[in-house]
Amino acid sequence: MALTVKGKESYKLGDCTYNVLAVSETITGDSGAVIDTFTALYSPDLQAVLAHRYDEGTSAQSEVGFQTIKPLAE
Repeated sequence: MALTVKGKESYKLGDCTYNVLAVSETITGDSGAVIDTFTALYSPDLQAVLAHRYDEGTSAQSEVGFQTIKPLAE
């Protein structure tokens, strides 16, 4: 796996907006062939990936992310 920080962005999640790092992830198989490439939107404040962006920069671009985050019940 190869990771490259591409830049900083804002990501809206519910009523909140978080500063995130756009991290390009490339996953390779044992032979070195690329299996998957996507961008992860990582929030340093939450220490979590909030969304994945696929096929970035193409007409097929899509984003899959959380809609809400709730605290665990104590």
